[in-house]
Amino acid sequence: RLGHGSIYATLSHQTYWGKARPERLIQVGYNTSWKDLNLGLYFSQTKGQYSSRQVSLSVSIPLDSFGRKSGNTPSANYMAQSDSRSGLSQRAGVSGALLEQRNLSYSVYAGTDAKDAGKFSANASYRGDVGNLNLGVSHGAGYSRVSAGVSGGVVIHGGGITFSQPLQDTIALVEVPHAKGVRIQNQVNVRTDRRGYAVQPYATAYRANRIALDTNTLGDDVEISHAVQELVPTRGAVV
Repeated sequence: RLGHGSIYATLSHQTYWGKARPERLIQVGYNTSWKDLNLGLYFSQTKGQYSSRQVSLSVSIPLDSFGRKSGNTPSANYMAQSDSRSGLSQRAGVSGALLEQRNLSYSVYAGTDAKDAGKFSANASYRGDVGNLNLGVSHGAGYSRVSAGVSGGVVIHGGGITFSQPLQDTIALVEVPHAKGVRIQNQVNVRTDRRGYAVQPYATAYRANRIALDTNTLGDDVEISHAVQELVPTRGAVV
């Protein structure tokens, strides 16, 4: 750490069998924040069979810095990169998240590459209770691209089939019988289905995991004896 930010550096020297010239790499970066402004500086130099030098600058600031603050306020971003082999490229745009749990993220960028050719890209990602959806569009010199992706998980258990967000190797199955829409604390948009089941898509193996219901989302006709459990799963378990 250094002042209000942090600095990092990498120095490496590698030699290869049968090659006379070694590969030398120097990387130095500095990241800092001042009030709402985030600033990053980066320098890299490579010497060897292919030599190059890169310098980049990145700036990010929330747009609510100029007015009323809001949890879903987007950030304005700018990045410029100078490469000794390809020249200067830069881009500017806006990114942020929407909805109550900020589970809809988006970004829109426009800029130029080293040949002053225009570029544009827009991406959106939605984390749903039964899966994730990603959409993207980009356009540049000589190309246009549209992409879409869907990912999720399926757990088959004694109570039926429950769909979820993408799963890791160790997960937790939550049952709140006949209580629909109950959220799981500290999870983004994880909530019970119409039969009262939800899947917490990841848990830490061999550690105590606190799994808690958000009692504010319980219906008026739902009464439970306890809303919190601590479990210690083995790796690969469904607890």
